Amino acid sequence: MKRIVAFFVIALVGFGVVFGTKGDEFDFQGLEKVCFVTDLTHAEDENAVINGNDVYITVSAGKVKEIKLDKVKGYVLYFDKNCDESMLVNRFLDYSSDFYYVGSTRIVNGYNAKYHDYRFVEGKKYNVQIAFTDESILVGFPMILTGF
Repeated sequence: MKRIVAFFVIALVGFGVVFGTKGDEFDFQGLEKVCFVTDLTHAEDENAVINGNDVYITVSAGKVKEIKLDKVKGYVLYFDKNCDESMLVNRFLDYSSDFYYVGSTRIVNGYNAKYHDYRFVEGKKYNVQIAFTDESILVGFPMILTGF
């Protein structure tokens, strides 16, 4: 597989590829960092945290364009807790398939047709997971693979 170059990351941040919109149509105010979940080929990266067969590479929102990875399994966007929750849900989900709590963390699983990867859980198709924690709001594609 060819190395994913800057256009992938720019598309991620601009959501041009993932969501088919222009980057200026979404207000990224409150985006603090992005965590890419990849495989062990990136274990030597200075920002790498190894968890089993996965490697988490977390960078600040301002450094996202500098990341070059291949074999990305998913990613998690970390927003400030003060972001408009309904705006995030409406922006990232075409529909939500379920909603529940894990402790004090509210979880919403759903689907966005513009993001092509997905998982089946209990017969429901989803590819976006949003967690509202006490500290932040996490948006994971195809799910939050890093924990919350």
